[in-house]
Amino acid sequence: MKISIKNRPTTEDQIQARSTEAFAVKRKSGIAVVAVLLCVFAFAGLGIDFLLQPHRFPLKRIEIQGDLRNTYTQQIQRVLAENMPSNIFRINLAEAADVAQSLPWISEATIRRQWPDTLQVRVHEYVVEARWESGEWVDQSGKKVVLPDYQNSKLPVLGGDEEYVRDMLNLHRRWAGKFHSKGLEIRELRKSARGEWQIGVSPVKELNVEDSGLEDQSIRVVLGRGEPGPGIERFVWLYSEVFESLSDSLGSVDMRYPDGVAVQWESKLPKVPGSIKIKST
Repeated sequence: MKISIKNRPTTEDQIQARSTEAFAVKRKSGIAVVAVLLCVFAFAGLGIDFLLQPHRFPLKRIEIQGDLRNTYTQQIQRVLAENMPSNIFRINLAEAADVAQSLPWISEATIRRQWPDTLQVRVHEYVVEARWESGEWVDQSGKKVVLPDYQNSKLPVLGGDEEYVRDMLNLHRRWAGKFHSKGLEIRELRKSARGEWQIGVSPVKELNVEDSGLEDQSIRVVLGRGEPGPGIERFVWLYSEVFESLSDSLGSVDMRYPDGVAVQWESKLPKVPGSIKIKST
């Protein structure tokens, strides 16, 4: 009689077998997941390719929004239509905004798609407040911009150190009304790298819109460095009290002296009746 004795599997053998089975299951699951993802990507690629085909989803409308004063709606529509793909989904919105902003007057453009065939474009134009001495224009934020064929002789001319553009704009905003109340117009503002102020003014009655800003200047006011307000106050008072009737001959007034002013005449020295003492302010 034969008796066979089989070795019973040890605990380690059981663990190894189970690990092998688990690995096989995970491997099969991983292969299945990869297969599913590949299918998803394939279908997604086909879907994207379908959406981006040039003849599908054509751009039909470009809506322009914003307060336009110097740019025509048709001009913006035309430059976008000429530079954008025909398929609305192929349009890069950032690039489209750059195209719109390439027009001279457009300072900012934001663009979004409107299903199914429309681009909505909101634009903002530059608001010009002055002209720079070299021919560019200065917007309300102090940025220099190039505006071909634009003319506006009523705006002041700025010059000097570009670092102080905003200072010059702020001075004009602050004092333009004061000068105008005395019959004067600020025509030029300058602030040098050393912080020295000069302004050019003209009597309002002499302004001619056909002339350039530089030619309109008739009186140069030298204020020096530091806060220009006190010197401006003194000049405005002095002009209304003494120089208004002599403005045709007045060339420049230097306000840097604490107890007086230095005056340069454009023609022969006019006769000033009496004398007047100017107090420091």
